[in-house]
Amino acid sequence: MGFFNLFKKKEERIEIILDSEIGSYVKDKKIEIQNQKQGPRNEILEHILKLISELEAGIQEIEKIDLTEKKVDERAKIIIKGNLDNYVIYLKQLISNLNQVNQEEFENIPKKINEIFSDFERKSILSFQKATFLIGKELEKVRESIAKFFRALNKTLKENEKLVNKIHVFSSVEKLVEEIEKNNMSKAEIDLEVLDLNKKEKALENGKEIILQKIENVRNSREYKENLEKLENLEKLKREFIIKLAKLKQQIDLKFLTKSFHKDQRKMNLIKNYKKNFAEAFEADEGKGLLKLVKEALVDPKPIPDLIEKAWKIKKQMQKILIMGDEAPDLEKDIERNQKKLLELKSEIEKLEKRKSKFDERISEINKQIKKELLDINVKVE
Repeated sequence: MGFFNLFKKKEERIEIILDSEIGSYVKDKKIEIQNQKQGPRNEILEHILKLISELEAGIQEIEKIDLTEKKVDERAKIIIKGNLDNYVIYLKQLISNLNQVNQEEFENIPKKINEIFSDFERKSILSFQKATFLIGKELEKVRESIAKFFRALNKTLKENEKLVNKIHVFSSVEKLVEEIEKNNMSKAEIDLEVLDLNKKEKALENGKEIILQKIENVRNSREYKENLEKLENLEKLKREFIIKLAKLKQQIDLKFLTKSFHKDQRKMNLIKNYKKNFAEAFEADEGKGLLKLVKEALVDPKPIPDLIEKAWKIKKQMQKILIMGDEAPDLEKDIERNQKKLLELKSEIEKLEKRKSKFDERISEINKQIKKELLDINVKVE
């Protein structure tokens, strides 16, 4: 062994654990640390008991102080006596608070002690400063006891620095592991929701296929094909009917008929109806009223009667065509409704998947944090 190797710092062993072992590892280590921390905890409590004993002795000495022999005016003595009394009250409160420290866990004791002494210092400093105007030895003895206590406390904490660090790391990691478990539970709930929505989506897809099959069956049926033929024939007859009415309207001079029958209100009403809507008026009276007016007004009404007869013949043919109900449009509306529900479901599933990815991101962040914190105490996660 070389001379300088004597001074070389001993490298600390790195402990390696699996990612899946973090939870159980932390629990085991916390149990192990629970036993390890009892020794330093008891040591600190002994420091506190020793300080309390010295403070109680100090209080007794302060309470025995006689100011009558001090060569100051009476007013100053009264002020100093009042501040000494106050300082004693604060010391007794300090002792009472220190007696409560034994209820704390080892890792919380330093913080609790700092809080207690910060409160004591804040409240007592003014009384201490005013009292030291005449009294020094007894009060300085109290301050020295407190200083000695903090030196002993810091020594104990320094000796157990690694243990304190481990306690804080394992406590932090335990909370992080709990957060991961909560996130995993939230993910599991989302998975159940998505599974339920996927079932509904599949049911809608199956329903869509059934509706499409029905539409295909309808359009391949004999009745549907016959219906199409009837519709084509009906459209053809409508066009012929419109053409015949247009020709008829061209042959009839409604102004002439108005002049011929302007004194006959009933006939004038019929003429007005034809002026307003020729097709509706024709269908309303089957062209009979118009034919009668034409025959009365004209010596030779040809070819008007023939046109009226042909137009009405076409209309009768149209009325004889019976169109059966077509299921296809209603089924197509069902498809539209089905598609709308499918889109809503897909949107809902997408939102849930985004929420799930957020939990995955957070879990990934926590795992990185856990690995970093454990590596600080020489534990490597693989």
